[in-house]
Amino acid sequence: MTGDDEKTTSLVPWPSSAISRTASKSLVQRGMQDWLAADDAEQWFKKGLELEDLGQGEQATSWYRKAADQGNATAQHYLGWAYECGCGVPEDDEQAAFWYRKAANQGDATGQFMLGSMYLEGRGVPRDPEQAVYWYRKCADQGESWAQKTLGEIYEAGEIVPQDYAQAAYWYLKIGVLGPEHFLYRVLRRHDIVYRLGHMYEHGLGVPKDPEQAARWYREAEQGERLAKAAFNSRLPKAGKSDD
Repeated sequence: MTGDDEKTTSLVPWPSSAISRTASKSLVQRGMQDWLAADDAEQWFKKGLELEDLGQGEQATSWYRKAADQGNATAQHYLGWAYECGCGVPEDDEQAAFWYRKAANQGDATGQFMLGSMYLEGRGVPRDPEQAVYWYRKCADQGESWAQKTLGEIYEAGEIVPQDYAQAAYWYLKIGVLGPEHFLYRVLRRHDIVYRLGHMYEHGLGVPKDPEQAARWYREAEQGERLAKAAFNSRLPKAGKSDD
C-alpha cells in the first residue's frame, strides 16, 4: 500500500459503535412503529365492520378511511366499495378506482377483481380491456373462483380479447374441481361451467377431443343442475303454509 493509499483510507472511517447502536435503535423503533400502526389499522377496520353491521354506514366508512390511510388493504377495498355504491359517502367511481388500486397493488384479491371490473366497464378509469384482463388474472392466480370464471368467459367469448378456447378451458377447469361443499358452488352456477367443458371436450375446442371427458362433464352438469333446482325449490314456501 502506498502513502497515498493510506491517506485515502484514513478519510473513510469505520462507523463507530455509538453510530451503529443509534442506527440499530432507529430501525427497531421504526419497525415497532410500523407494527403498531398496522395493529391500529386492523382495529379501526374491525370498528368499521361493527358499525356497518349496526347500519351506521357513514360512521363505518370513516373508520375504514382511517384504516385505509394506514395502508390496510382490506379497508382500502371496503372504502372503494363504499364509493362505488355510495354507502356512507357520495357515489364516486374515480375514488372507488383509486382505493381499489391501492388495495390491488398490495396484492389484495378483491381489490384486483374490482379494479379489473372498473377497467372492463370504463368506470372511474378509461375503459381498457387489457388492464381488465391483467387484474382479473392477478386475482385468479390467487385462486379466486370469481376471477377464474370471468377469465374463462372472456376468453371463450372473444369479444374484448382474441378468442382463446385453450385459455377458456384452463380457467373453467379450475371451477370444475370445486365440490358441492364450496361456498361458491351454486353461486357460480358451476353446472353451467362444466357443461361448457363437456362441449369443449366433445368438439375439441381448446382441449383434445375426448368423448369420455365430454360425457363426464355433461353428467356433472346434469347433476349440478338437479342440485341447483333442489336448492331453489327448498326455499319456496310450501303450499298451504304461511310465512308466519
